[in-house]
Amino acid sequence: MTANTLATLANPPQSHIPYSGPVPVFEDILVPYQKPLKKPLAAWAATVLGQFDELRESARHDLNGTINAMVTCYNEAALLEVHYGRLQTGAALCEASLDWLERCCAHVDSVNVLRYSFQPYINMARLDRIQGRYEDALDKFGAVYRAYQGKAARIERFHITSEMNVAIFTGPDSPARLARTIYLLEFLKTFLKTKWWDRAVDFAASADHQGGDIIGRDILAEGLIVALGRLGRYPEAIAAGEPILADRQGPNRMLFLFRRAEVFAAAGRMDDALRIAVKLAEGFLAYPGPLSLTRVDLLARLAVFLEWIEASEANSVAELGYRTATQLDDVLLRTHFLNVLATLPGNDASTLHAQVRAIKKDGWYGAAKDAQTTPGNVVDQLSSTLFDYARRDPLQSGDRP
Repeated sequence: MTANTLATLANPPQSHIPYSGPVPVFEDILVPYQKPLKKPLAAWAATVLGQFDELRESARHDLNGTINAMVTCYNEAALLEVHYGRLQTGAALCEASLDWLERCCAHVDSVNVLRYSFQPYINMARLDRIQGRYEDALDKFGAVYRAYQGKAARIERFHITSEMNVAIFTGPDSPARLARTIYLLEFLKTFLKTKWWDRAVDFAASADHQGGDIIGRDILAEGLIVALGRLGRYPEAIAAGEPILADRQGPNRMLFLFRRAEVFAAAGRMDDALRIAVKLAEGFLAYPGPLSLTRVDLLARLAVFLEWIEASEANSVAELGYRTATQLDDVLLRTHFLNVLATLPGNDASTLHAQVRAIKKDGWYGAAKDAQTTPGNVVDQLSSTLFDYARRDPLQSGDRP
């Protein structure tokens, strides 16, 4: 889809066809950041366990050079447990990674260790939000941002002074971009999750948050569009997307074009919304190459919108999404597109729903809740191994249990 086409679609001739049905606005942030593939959990856990075995030996000889990758193993294991259906175990793995980092401080300069404490703490905040502890989540995200600003902050058990934070957020391994992006992204995701629209608008429009990189700019703009749209402030929501649509080099213009279609639909401009959605669908269907995970995430939302607006392209878009999600081996996207197909006329809903259940069962998503797997499987093995390792000195030798 060319830049000129995008510009034309963003500003169609105005018309106002009233529509009373609820618009399926996606009340979350689509701008891609830290969105891993949701692969089948058994294979995913086996991969992380293999990586851990290699890293544990490396840590005995080069602990400083291994810390980042080791913490990544803990972060992935925590995410695996969340998808498996054991949120408390996921939180405990975040705690275990901080236990291990604390032990590392006996062997490595604490500044080099503590720069890796932020991601587990961010994941703990995300778990707070999942479980409805919204203010606790915001407090944790805010602590990470205070550290980024060079202020003293407590990151779980670690009290990090302002001098330490200045040292942490300088140098080649600085988590500065992570801290600022997470602050913008996760505050807005929390406000949208709780439907605190006014807080989202004030946050996204604050002069203190402007500037920075394109990812931050786009996160703020998208959050502002969603919140303004939900408040019924449609002209402002449309205006909020203009700078991104005008940036011909921006990576998220199709995403913001989709957001414009949502706003048009919410405002009752159904023919304009349909025109944009159909052109986006045609662009996806005509694209000759493989679609990235980022594009398939957008396609997932577009499929829902096309189904709601009763566009004939909905079935073809959902089928394309399912094929691509299957190639990517993303369990949750595969089930998403099958669920969309099940709502469309001419498809066998019962067969499609049976496929959804089979895919989730084979992928072990939510398996812990349904007792679908036997104790001692690879997910259990990964978590128990990481818990055991966190209790040991990182330079200690010995095989995992």
